[in-house]
Amino acid sequence: MLIGHQRLWNFLTRSAAQQRLAHAYLFIGPARVGKLALAQEFSQWLFCSVAKKPCGLCRNCKDLAKNQHPDFLFLTPPCLEKDGIKKTGEIGIDAIRELQKRFSFFPYNSSHKIAIIDQADRLTTEAASAFLKTLEEPSPQSLIFLVSSQSAAMLTTLVSRCQTIKFLPVPEAEMTEGLAGQVKKLPELAEIIKLAAGRPGFVLDLINRPDEIIAYKADQQRLLGLMRASWPERFVWAQEASQDVSATQNLLVNWLL
Repeated sequence: MLIGHQRLWNFLTRSAAQQRLAHAYLFIGPARVGKLALAQEFSQWLFCSVAKKPCGLCRNCKDLAKNQHPDFLFLTPPCLEKDGIKKTGEIGIDAIRELQKRFSFFPYNSSHKIAIIDQADRLTTEAASAFLKTLEEPSPQSLIFLVSSQSAAMLTTLVSRCQTIKFLPVPEAEMTEGLAGQVKKLPELAEIIKLAAGRPGFVLDLINRPDEIIAYKADQQRLLGLMRASWPERFVWAQEASQDVSATQNLLVNWLL
C-alpha cells in the first residue's frame, strides 16, 4: 500500500508512457518510508491486465503479490537467528545468478522482466561484483529496482549505474489522508503518525503491533534519560548496547528521526 510520494509515482508512470524508463533505479531514503511499496506497486501497474492500473485482482497482480510471476523476481536478505537473536543476513551470489538466468530469457507475458532487490546494501561483495555485469549490459526489456536505506554501504560502481531516486519523509497531512479508509480509526492514530516521523510503513507496523507503540515510547524516554545522565552512566549504557548491535542500530535510527 503506497502512501504519499505522488510526485515520484507521476515521474515513473510518465517515463513508462513515454518509453523512457531507465534500466535500473536505486531507491534510497529512510527505512519504511515507502521505497519498497512504490517499487512493488509500480511493478504491479506495469503488469496489471485490467486497464493498466494495479487492480490487485487479476492473475498478474495476484502472481506478483505472491512472487510467482514468471517475469518478476523479488530478492531480500534472509533473516537469521542465533542464540535467540535475530539479524539480517546477506544476499549471496547464488541469488544474483538466478536473477541473471531469469533475465536471459524474453518476457513470458509482459513487456518487462522486473526484479526488486530489497536492502541492496546487503549484497555480498561477490554478489555485487557479479551484478555489475547485468547493469553494464542490460537487455531492453529489463527493469531493476534496488532499494536501500544505507546506500553508502553499496559499491560506488553499482550506484553509478543506476538512476537514483531519493525518498523524503511523507508530510503528516498526506499520511493522514492516505490512511483514511484503509485502517481502522484509532484514537491514537494522530499520535502514531507523529511518532512515525514521515514513515508510512512505520505507522502500519505500530497499528498492527500495539506493543510496539509502548516500546517506541520507552525508547524515547530512554533517550531523554540519557541526555540528563552523567558521563559514567552514558558509558555504562554504551557498553550494554554494544552487546546487541542490530537492536542498537534500530534504536539509534529511531532516535535520529
